[in-house]
Amino acid sequence: MSFRKIKADKIRKVRGARTLQEIADASGGQFTKGVLWQWENSRNRKPSDDNIPILLMALGCSYEDISEPVEVAYAA
Repeated sequence: MSFRKIKADKIRKVRGARTLQEIADASGGQFTKGVLWQWENSRNRKPSDDNIPILLMALGCSYEDISEPVEVAYAA
């Protein structure tokens, strides 16, 4: 099974030259530019499961574009 985690720098990279406000507006009011800023700059703040599809739509990207694989060790 593979797991992925969202990376703040990848959100920022995909946003590119678009402003935080432009992406917040593209979300249809589902999140604010302040929340988006936190997702891009905070190690502890990530989009909720409900917000991920909205963020992907607003950015026009796939989940793989804003995340990276994570190694998971299984305890037997």
